[in-house]
Amino acid sequence: MDKRANPLRLLHGEYMATLIRKRTRKPKVKSPEEIEKLQKEHLTGPADESIEEVMRGLEIEQVVVIKEIPDYEEVVFRNQRDPSYPLDFHYASRTHPFKVYKLIDGHKYKLPREVIKNLEGCKESIHKYRKNMDGDPEIYEAGYKQHFVCERA
Repeated sequence: MDKRANPLRLLHGEYMATLIRKRTRKPKVKSPEEIEKLQKEHLTGPADESIEEVMRGLEIEQVVVIKEIPDYEEVVFRNQRDPSYPLDFHYASRTHPFKVYKLIDGHKYKLPREVIKNLEGCKESIHKYRKNMDGDPEIYEAGYKQHFVCERA
């Protein structure tokens, strides 16, 4: 009969000693040549690129060709989520090139209508309680609270 087939041998003896040896085995130490080879194969990326390559990828200081001229509106920005704090965000779409915006509460800005629409779409639901048909309380959406308002100047 095989040693491993015996249930008593599985709980005691050589099998448990083998398991303990396998669990306490130390990992093999790699030589410096093996480490260098692994780094060359697996650790390449943005850190290895030159600044010129990164700048080309970010498209900084490059001319952007747009097919449509967006409509701009002059607005006063109101931050109702965090009053008196500036809002930093980036925006890009098919018709609007990538741009980083920094808007300060209460200041006038000339913004594309697309960005204004996006800002005014940031809202959260206001939930309230009411009694249902059985008289038990239930939660319902009573309305919305806008985070940002763009007042037309």
